[in-house]
Amino acid sequence: EYFEGLGKHVRLDADRKMLLSMFTLDCNATTRLDCGQGVRGSAEWIAQEFDGPPGPTYVLRNGTGDKDWVQLFNKAQELLRTAASKLWKNSRNKVRDAACKDYIKRFFISLTEEELSRGLLW
Repeated sequence: EYFEGLGKHVRLDADRKMLLSMFTLDCNATTRLDCGQGVRGSAEWIAQEFDGPPGPTYVLRNGTGDKDWVQLFNKAQELLRTAASKLWKNSRNKVRDAACKDYIKRFFISLTEEELSRGLLW
């Protein structure tokens, strides 16, 4: 749902195709909550709210052996940040707020920042 929404904010068809080529759809829709391991109010529940709804999701494909991977990755990052800023324009000013759980943060903060936020603040 998020990936398709972001795609609508990528201007050029060639850029949309490039983004789609970098990601694969993971249809493994099982979550911890589905397995009965999550309890409302637990860390798993809070993390899931930040992660988005359960279900199929797009994941970055493995770029090993692709000589153009770094250039493609940088272009994809730029396109996704621009699209996220348009899609969630009311949240753009909160991306540096450590307590904010808005999905837009996924495109602007590092994994380390996100893990620290989860561990220390949520």
